[in-house]
Amino acid sequence: FDDAVYSYSGEKFETMMKYCDQMVVATPYLKDYVSRFKVPCEVIYSPVDTDVIKPYASTNANAVIGWIGSPWTAKYLHDLAPVFRQLAGEFRFKLLVVGADLKLEGVETECHPWSEKQEKKALLETDIGIMPVRDDEWSRMKGGYKLFLYMAAGLPIVATPSGINREIVRDGVNGFAADSIDKWLDALRTLCNDEALRKRMGTEGRKEAESKYSYAVCTPLLCSCITR
Repeated sequence: FDDAVYSYSGEKFETMMKYCDQMVVATPYLKDYVSRFKVPCEVIYSPVDTDVIKPYASTNANAVIGWIGSPWTAKYLHDLAPVFRQLAGEFRFKLLVVGADLKLEGVETECHPWSEKQEKKALLETDIGIMPVRDDEWSRMKGGYKLFLYMAAGLPIVATPSGINREIVRDGVNGFAADSIDKWLDALRTLCNDEALRKRMGTEGRKEAESKYSYAVCTPLLCSCITR
């Protein structure tokens, strides 16, 4: 599992652990939590099919900031409303949202319900991938799947340095870690104004997606767990 599912499942989670021979979790933070159950546990990232999700040369006249998520994680986008409004007052950009409906006055926003097809299409149209979260227990336990998607697509990433995001984001290399409104504003402003930097960071992210977060890397690890 790759979320803090224990926080809302109570006895069901403990029952699952009771009958479990092997656990697979998506972050070291989850492994630390479940260590109390004394069950063998492996950390395997939630991988991306890098043969399907690939970099694509953007032809956008203005930068597109992309986010892929769900209605219940859209609250993290609302946290960045001041950032988007400030940026919209400085230059043109578009916020592309997949999986939620978001309306921000003064910000050009395009929203779509999630589907696998729409996810792939959005990645082709995006220049910068973002993952805002809050530094709470739920966020710290989350896997980094949306960041892996962005990286596989050759996009620079900007994310809140909470939980596994601290490991995924190499600040200044494959993107930026942003833990305040000012840092989010600086990171997005910098990337929106520097196409060459976006390309360099995206190239670094793609390398890491292939070497750490791909099916080719993670599938053998899962097969090893199953066949022990």
